[in-house]
Amino acid sequence: RVDRAGRTWAGSMLEGLFCVESNRAKTFTAKDGLSGNGVRALAEEPHGAIWVGTDDGGLTRFSDGTFQKFTHEHWPGDGARALLATADEAIWMGTAGRGLVRFKGGKFTPVNSTHGLPDDSIQELMPDDAGWLWCGASRGLFRVKLSDLNAAADGQLKFVPTFSYARSDGLSEFQFNGEFQPAACRTAAGRLWFASVKGAVTFQPDALPQNPEPPNIVIESLLRNGTSLNPAGEVRLEAGVRRLEFKFVAPDFSAPERVRYRYKLGAVNAEWSPVSAEALAVYTNVPPGRHQFRVVACSGDGVWNEAGASLAFVVAPFFWQTWWFPPVAVATGVLLLMGAARWVALRRLQKRVAVLEAEHALEIERGRIAQDIHDELGANLTSIGWLADLGRKHQTQPVAVVEDLDKIAATARQSLSAMDAIVWALNPHNDSSENFANYVAHFANEFFKPTLIRCRLDIPADLPVQPMSTEARHHLFLAVKEALHNVVQHSGATEVWVRLADTVDELRISVSDNGCGLPAAMTQPGHDGL
Repeated sequence: RVDRAGRTWAGSMLEGLFCVESNRAKTFTAKDGLSGNGVRALAEEPHGAIWVGTDDGGLTRFSDGTFQKFTHEHWPGDGARALLATADEAIWMGTAGRGLVRFKGGKFTPVNSTHGLPDDSIQELMPDDAGWLWCGASRGLFRVKLSDLNAAADGQLKFVPTFSYARSDGLSEFQFNGEFQPAACRTAAGRLWFASVKGAVTFQPDALPQNPEPPNIVIESLLRNGTSLNPAGEVRLEAGVRRLEFKFVAPDFSAPERVRYRYKLGAVNAEWSPVSAEALAVYTNVPPGRHQFRVVACSGDGVWNEAGASLAFVVAPFFWQTWWFPPVAVATGVLLLMGAARWVALRRLQKRVAVLEAEHALEIERGRIAQDIHDELGANLTSIGWLADLGRKHQTQPVAVVEDLDKIAATARQSLSAMDAIVWALNPHNDSSENFANYVAHFANEFFKPTLIRCRLDIPADLPVQPMSTEARHHLFLAVKEALHNVVQHSGATEVWVRLADTVDELRISVSDNGCGLPAAMTQPGHDGL
């Protein structure tokens, strides 16, 4: 390559870069700042700077005797196979797998298959007089407007229209693997030459036949979970569709292998898909609602049918995906929260009532204890005091004093017995049928010892242990005690039987004697008893 200053530049795969100036040759290698010693491509900027693409994927700019290296850390390419400097002070690079890369304003920007290029392995670059950039790639030859490439690199264009050429256009070989530049050139008359793996390809760009008509496109079928549906009209699908497949075709009998497609599905992917030769679109887990599938196609001559074809369909929702479910769920949640709050408040109220009831029961128990102490001990203590006063009057009568002292002693024993009964009734450890039976037996024996009445006990030794409340135990004991008092005071008996039986459901206790029984008048209806 001869630059604007008259210098001749040449690259070697082993010995670096050569420059011949004024009949003197100079060699530049990696030691001089070159990115590598294997040179593949050269290009000159409008202001005279030389760009060098090396075999190791590096890129170097030579200006004013200084090399500036760009590695993979600086640019997105993987080896510049072709370099092209344009009048707008941009450098275009064809790479081995990243499409085209533009360097402009100190910035590298890729333009590749995501923008619509038919191939990302671009080995040869050559512009024509009509503003087209012709690209020799590993899968054929295509052309693209330089203005569209710049718009894509500037972020103004997401899709770049291209025109591809293959065997049906007269090419004997698809592969354009120009390992070294220049592998393409343009004659003074505008004719282009490209090197392929099986020889050279030449043509006059403005003489190539073109079909300006866009291809027709038809959506052939729609498959739901592998089952084919009739795509005519609006299709309604049930809830839970896992997989949708759209099959379409754009007939092009001149070059069917070069037909390309793009498609999108409403809210699922608002952006067009990358350009592809596959006439199939697959979607999984499409959300419920109304959707429209659109597909457009490009003919082998690069003419796009932008109107394309479309198919509207509706996916039914599950009940929890319907419009009414959220408010119903919210209302249900509110009701549940209200119910839970009410339940918590009720539980707190029940606990409070239980505490109040326990406090009330405690007050009742305190009142009963006070009454028992008053009834049992108060009278006895009063009697003791009266007997003591009486004994003081009988100081001169020893026999009477002894009788008074005996009465005081008996009254004191009755007081101790009454106090023992009160303490037993208050002790919660005695709240069982077994403890009740033991205490009744002990009390009955002690009660009849000072009398001439023989006490017989009929209490099973293996009573089942059943719980008894303090209140029930106390009242039942008072009833037994009263019955024993009646035997002593009114029966005139010589024997008394205390019998007790306990089952799972009830506790039975009876007091019987061999005395005279009740008077006939007391057995008449309406009599209140003793």
